[in-house]
Amino acid sequence: MSSELESLKQRITELETNNAKLEAEKAEIEIKNAELLKQVIKKDAKHDAENVKLGATIEKLKYENAELKDRITKVKQNQLQNDSAKGTQDKRNITPNNNLSNFNLGAVHHEKLLKEKEMDNFLLEEKKLSKAEQASLNQDQESDTGCSTSEKILEVSNPVTEIFWPK
Repeated sequence: MSSELESLKQRITELETNNAKLEAEKAEIEIKNAELLKQVIKKDAKHDAENVKLGATIEKLKYENAELKDRITKVKQNQLQNDSAKGTQDKRNITPNNNLSNFNLGAVHHEKLLKEKEMDNFLLEEKKLSKAEQASLNQDQESDTGCSTSEKILEVSNPVTEIFWPK
């Protein structure tokens, strides 16, 4: 019985040693879990902040997009009005004496194009539009007027126009 008792005591000691090792491992795992949890919380906070910024950026871009759509609509309406006015003028019987006034109408139109170009440049500077948006604006202008931006600038820089409307 004494040997049996000693065998049991030895087994208890082994189990206590094993239990102490397991407790130490458990403590290490809990420390690692706490560190990982802190990292996850930091990353979540960072992602939440980024999401807020991105949401604000999206709202700003939606607003700017609406402004640009409004501007495009206004440009198209103006173009329709110009086309309509031009169509009415073409239907009238224009005499050679009216040639100068017709020339002036064209020059005013070119001056307007210059103002639109200046506005586009201002918007590009202020809003830092992406290249795709810039290309879209240029393409819209070309389709609205039938000439490229460089052609508009050349027409506005015409010395004859500058005689009648100095800068």
